[in-house]
Amino acid sequence: MRIDLFVTPQEIPLFYTKGRRVVVVDILRACTSLCFALQSGVEQVIPVDSVEGAKQLQATLDRATALLAGEQDGAQVAGFDLGNSPGEFQSAELAGKTVLYALLSGPPLLTRSMEAVEKVLLSFVNMAPMVRYLTEKGDSELTVICGGYDGRFAMEDVVAAGMLIDLMGKGESELLNDGARAAWILYLAHRRDLSAMIRESAAGRALLEQGL
Repeated sequence: MRIDLFVTPQEIPLFYTKGRRVVVVDILRACTSLCFALQSGVEQVIPVDSVEGAKQLQATLDRATALLAGEQDGAQVAGFDLGNSPGEFQSAELAGKTVLYALLSGPPLLTRSMEAVEKVLLSFVNMAPMVRYLTEKGDSELTVICGGYDGRFAMEDVVAAGMLIDLMGKGESELLNDGARAAWILYLAHRRDLSAMIRESAAGRALLEQGL
C-alpha cells in the first residue's frame, strides 16, 4: 500500500485525491467531536462551510431534530445549539438527531469537493476501528490529509496519522511519501506520552489558554 500524507490541505495537488480513499485527520477538535457525535447515536452529520449555509439548511429541515454545531475562534457560534467541544457531543439526547456541522475556523476538509472514493475521519478515539477498516479495504493507495492549525503544520494531527501508519504495519514501507514517513517517526518519538504531546502543541496550548 502506498501512503501519501499531506500536513495541510493546501499541499494537495489539484485532482490528486480523485479515485482514492482519503483519511481526514483533525484531532483538535472536529474529528474527535464527530466521532463522539456518532457514538451518541446521531443519525447523520452534514458538514457546511458557513454560518448562513447552516441556518439556511436547517430551515429546510425539522427544527426539533436538526441541530446547529460549530465554533469560531474557539467559541460556540452565537445562536447555535452546540459548539465544537467533544464533551458536548457525548449525550444520549443527541440520538436520532441531525447535526449541521459548520467548519469555520480551519480549511474545509469535509466540504471541499475532492472527488475521493470515500472520506473517513481519524482521531485517537476511533484509531483501532479505523486501522481494522482500512486494513480490510486493502487499497493499493491511501491519502492522509491533516487539517493543520491556522493553515500550518499541527503536531497532533501528524502524530495521529503516524500512529495509524504504525498500527497498520506500514512504518518501514518504502511506499511512503516524505510526509507519511515523517509522521511515523514523530509518532515513535511521542508514543509514550501522547497527552503531553497534545498539551504542548500549538492548538493544545491555545485551547488550554481558553480554559477548554
